[in-house]
Amino acid sequence: MSQNQHLFKNDVFTDFIPYKKEYFSLSYTLGFVTDKVPSNLIAEVETKCNKLLEDTSLHQPYNERLVGHINEEYQLPLSENFQKYLFELFKFYCEEAGEKEYSRIIGMCSSPPQFNFALDNWVNFQSKYEYNPPHYHTGLFSWVLWHKIPFTNENEKRYGPGYKKHTDHKNYNGNFIFQFADGFNICDHDFPVDNKWEGTIVLFPSALTHQVFPFYTSDDYRITVAGNIKFK
Repeated sequence: MSQNQHLFKNDVFTDFIPYKKEYFSLSYTLGFVTDKVPSNLIAEVETKCNKLLEDTSLHQPYNERLVGHINEEYQLPLSENFQKYLFELFKFYCEEAGEKEYSRIIGMCSSPPQFNFALDNWVNFQSKYEYNPPHYHTGLFSWVLWHKIPFTNENEKRYGPGYKKHTDHKNYNGNFIFQFADGFNICDHDFPVDNKWEGTIVLFPSALTHQVFPFYTSDDYRITVAGNIKFK
């Protein structure tokens, strides 16, 4: 298990910006991995998103398969190189999560494990006021890449709803959040995602509940790419 592992409960990455591959623990058997996606894979996503924005008929709408209150959601197949990168993140999670979680994951796998990365991926073009309610995914692991974030956390807190609240109170405008039980309480871990997080990916167990709050200070799309890692 990594010596750099952290434990967060009812906490927030206040000034933290992921810049390298790292594992974080939410409980003794639950965690997530963050990383900065390599530039060649970001370029792939950028090209595919731009083409899709020009012609939304290129890919299947995913609205019926997703819980998000987001109008523009589409399937987004990814290259073999991107799939290999996701598998490396998966292996890193297994190595860092500790023996109990590692045994649980390996016990679910065939020998050798065979996964499906390519088909169950999608892109969200999220507009102002749209949101993703609390939900979890099917599969073994899920991931989210924050590709384009058209706002700053400071502006969301300063000009969005709740700006009159005391600074000790959380303001979730534009944030991504995990929710989980620690045996006694329902806990949350809050990501204050803004334009500084562009190019960051998070990989986590699919059963981990998460949600995305609406943003208020930009008319541009908040573009995220997400997917599930499933058995074939």
